[in-house]
Amino acid sequence: MNKPRRNGITLLQYILGVNVTQIGTSILTLPSELAKMATTDGWISIVVGWMIATIVSLCIIGVMAKHPGATIYDVLTHYLGKWFGGAWIIILMCSSLFIAMIVFYEVLRLIKLFILPNTSSGLLAIFFMIPTYMVLRSGIRIFARYAEFVFFFTLWLPILLLVPLKDAEFIFML
Repeated sequence: MNKPRRNGITLLQYILGVNVTQIGTSILTLPSELAKMATTDGWISIVVGWMIATIVSLCIIGVMAKHPGATIYDVLTHYLGKWFGGAWIIILMCSSLFIAMIVFYEVLRLIKLFILPNTSSGLLAIFFMIPTYMVLRSGIRIFARYAEFVFFFTLWLPILLLVPLKDAEFIFML
């Protein structure tokens, strides 16, 4: 079934969207929380999580490449049947909604913790819903373009991290 390419994204936009989502939701608090729980061996779980996300993404790309122009709903109903595929779609929708609520809560918590500690959570939620509505209204393509822009715009930041490296204790980097 051929769908219009109005909301289609490129492979690079998909990869950068996954990258922005993985890094953007955990870069501020994950290192300290991981160091408290797993001590210096915590970096192993980050690498394992990255590998799992990469393998799942490659599987999605492979399956969707066999069905150009099809949606995830089309692919699931093709392979799993009408009823079982529909059930999986409902499960995917519910889990996506749950994950979106967790990310929404965590972003509000981080904004309140690091940027605007004296602002009420309700007001922050309202202000955060405005760009969220704009992205939802425009579809996945606007998010993919944003991810592509952010990636290339922040490509120079790892060079900035090399400045304090001369004073670093390398045993603490693991």
